[in-house]
Amino acid sequence: MSLALRVLTPEEVREHDEYLRKAAIAHAWHLWELASCEERGGHWWFLDICPDDGTTLFCTGCNADVFDLCPDDPGLMLAGEFEVYPGYVLKLDEGRVIVNDRYPPSTWHEPEPFTYGWRGPVTVSFRVEKHGGYFEPAEYDAWIDLEPA
Repeated sequence: MSLALRVLTPEEVREHDEYLRKAAIAHAWHLWELASCEERGGHWWFLDICPDDGTTLFCTGCNADVFDLCPDDPGLMLAGEFEVYPGYVLKLDEGRVIVNDRYPPSTWHEPEPFTYGWRGPVTVSFRVEKHGGYFEPAEYDAWIDLEPA
């Protein structure tokens, strides 16, 4: 394997600069939308748990999504329970959807397949737990707790 370096042509530099300019403008508009939504009193979060498409959390008032809450793999932080109908409860646990607190018999860490989903408005809160400290390095666990609104 060899590494080859070359100088960009003026046209390639212009294309790259134009891409960066458009990305900066899009980011600025996104930040403005987030601030406008917060100024109106907060985000209107909506959760969709779908057997085919997975779990989606977004704001219906702007383009905010779960990555605006936490940019570092936020799917692993989602927690909450949602009753689809009596006797059928979907639980979000570290990115997994668990049905009626049962795990498949093969392994404890795999989510159980589910047939019915849940969707609706939710309230969002954060929970942080600190482990260790004093004689050992402190570690923190964080969750994004969701409750039906």
